[in-house]
Amino acid sequence: MTKFVRGEVPKTRPFQFADLAELLLLVGDYDELSHGDLEAVITQGVPDSDPDEKSDNTDHAVEVNAREQRYIKGCFNHLTYRVNAFDDIYPFEMDQEVLVKKASISQQNYVYLFLLGCSRLGSFNDLKFRQVCAHLFVEIAAQALKKLMSANSKIWIFDANSDDRRSHFTTNLQESLRILAREMSERHDEMVVIQQEPSGDGGLDIVGIHQFPDKGRGYLVFLGQCAAQKDGWPKKTLEPRRLNTIFNFSHQPYNLNFIPVLYRNITGAWVNEVYTADCVIVDRLRIVKTIYQNGEGLSLKVFQKVKSCVDKMASFSG
Repeated sequence: MTKFVRGEVPKTRPFQFADLAELLLLVGDYDELSHGDLEAVITQGVPDSDPDEKSDNTDHAVEVNAREQRYIKGCFNHLTYRVNAFDDIYPFEMDQEVLVKKASISQQNYVYLFLLGCSRLGSFNDLKFRQVCAHLFVEIAAQALKKLMSANSKIWIFDANSDDRRSHFTTNLQESLRILAREMSERHDEMVVIQQEPSGDGGLDIVGIHQFPDKGRGYLVFLGQCAAQKDGWPKKTLEPRRLNTIFNFSHQPYNLNFIPVLYRNITGAWVNEVYTADCVIVDRLRIVKTIYQNGEGLSLKVFQKVKSCVDKMASFSG
């Protein structure tokens, strides 16, 4: 039986607590969410690490309740931020601090819901489905990157199992790296290339290149890593930089990290700017805003996959 596993209740991290609240509406655990409902979620769920509670076990029940109310208020403040930040893209409505899912879901709403699900894929207890979602997230990231580049730029998915690897590059990583060097108009270190395992993607998920119509060295290059996960993505922010040992870049390519997480506080700033060093974070907000910046959206083929995944997410029981 497919099941949505709540797991840890991230009450001390408003951006993740808000995700859990939205997902509980998506999977149908609740028809609406109020302050009282989130109190029940905290009580029933697996607690996260709250240093206040660990260090103050003798707190009076009233003080503990006051702390829980602050966490719930923080969650609702983040949900309110989302209502304003995403506007029509947001698939939920807030009325008197009660959150409900919209009765009619648009294409933009579906994309938001898919990214929401990808931000907590571990809660869906179907490994094959999680893998499908992770691969689809890379496709969406590639379409977002395409919107950031000129119309005649080339975008490839470099993931080992992608169609682009089979058709344009090869399934052999070493040969793919040689081809990539030519596409970027850069030089590679053959000694380092042959040290690589023939399988895998070398820490690179998507590539975007604007190729100039001349023989000069060095094109405009975007290297992207995609991380459809709740917590582990900061470890991937600098993975494309490892390619500096393989390619003798004439200049540093743009390093992009695509994440489905809405990694923001209620002001719209990053939760922790340490993880934005030497890379451009493209989170949920930037992905959907980029995809719909000209009102075009996803290709029909990709959107149909998105809708199918979201419909399946909604079928998981809590």
